[in-house]
Amino acid sequence: MDITRIGGIAQGGAPAGLGRFVGEARRYPLVPMFVLVVLLIIPAVFADLIAPHDPYKVNPRERLTPPAWSGPQYLNGVEVRPTGSWENILGTDKLGRDVLSRIMHGARYSLSISLLAILAGGVVGSGLGVLAGYFGGLLDHVVMRLVDVFITIPGLLFALVLAIVLGPSFSTIVLVVAVILWPRFARMSRAETLSMRSRDFVSRAKVSGCSDTRIMLRHIFPNVVNPLVVLVTLEVGHVILLEATLSFLGAGIPRPIPAWGLMVSDGRDLIVGGNGWWVSLFPGLAILLVVLSMNLSGDWLRDKLDPKLRNR
Repeated sequence: MDITRIGGIAQGGAPAGLGRFVGEARRYPLVPMFVLVVLLIIPAVFADLIAPHDPYKVNPRERLTPPAWSGPQYLNGVEVRPTGSWENILGTDKLGRDVLSRIMHGARYSLSISLLAILAGGVVGSGLGVLAGYFGGLLDHVVMRLVDVFITIPGLLFALVLAIVLGPSFSTIVLVVAVILWPRFARMSRAETLSMRSRDFVSRAKVSGCSDTRIMLRHIFPNVVNPLVVLVTLEVGHVILLEATLSFLGAGIPRPIPAWGLMVSDGRDLIVGGNGWWVSLFPGLAILLVVLSMNLSGDWLRDKLDPKLRNR
C-alpha cells in the first residue's frame, strides 16, 4: 500500500485530485497557455481595441454597479444595490469605472514591467555570471559576494524601501524588480558556465586561438540559454505578483493607472458586507490565474528542455 496517498491525500499534503490536475497541466500545458493568451497577452497588446470602455472614465451615476448576472439587493424593503448591467460585465468600482476595461489595461502594465525588468535583470545577471564563472578568481569572488548580499536581503522589504525612496512610478518598479532579479540569473549562469568551461569544445576553442570574448559568446553562452529561458518563464509570474504587492501597498504603480494590485487595494474595504466584492475579486483572480499558468508553463518548458527530465 502506498502510504503517501492514504485518504486521497498525495505526498506533501495536497489532495490527490489536485495533484493529478497539476501533473496533467505540466505535461500538456494547453489550458495554462490558453489562460495566459486570454488574460495577459491579448489584453496587453489589444487593450485599446477590445476594452469596452475607457478605463479612466469616471461615472458617479454608475458607481459600484454589480456584475451583469447579479440581481438587486434589498435592505428592509429598500433597494441598496441595483441590478447588474451588461454594459459593465464585471461591474464598476467606487468611481464608476469599468472593472473589465481596467483589468485589460492592467495586463499591459503587468506584462510590460515583467518583460523590461526581466530583460534588465537577466542581461546584467547573466553577463556577470558568465564572466565570473569563466574567469574565476577575484572577479568570481566579488560577484558571488554581491549575489549573497542581495539574496539575503528580504526582497519585498528591499523593494518597498527603494520604491518609497525613489517614488512610485513605472520606471521605479522596473528598476526595483531588476535589482531583485539579477542575482538569480547570475547564480544560474555562473553555475552553467563552470560546468561548460572544462568541456572539450572549450579547450579546443582555446587551442585554436579563439579569444575569451568569442569563447563566451559563441561556445558557452548558447549552452547557458536553455536554463535561463526556463528561469525567465518562472520569474514572469513572480514579477507580476511582486508588482501587484507593491501596488497594493501603495509603493508601486501610482493612481489612477489601472494596475491589478491597485484594483485589489481599491476594493478591499468593500469586501465585507458584499457591497463591492467584485472590485477586488476579479483582478485578484486575474493575478492568481496568470501566476499559476505561468508557473505551470515554466515547469513544462523545463521538462522539455532538460534531456534527463524529457527522457524520464
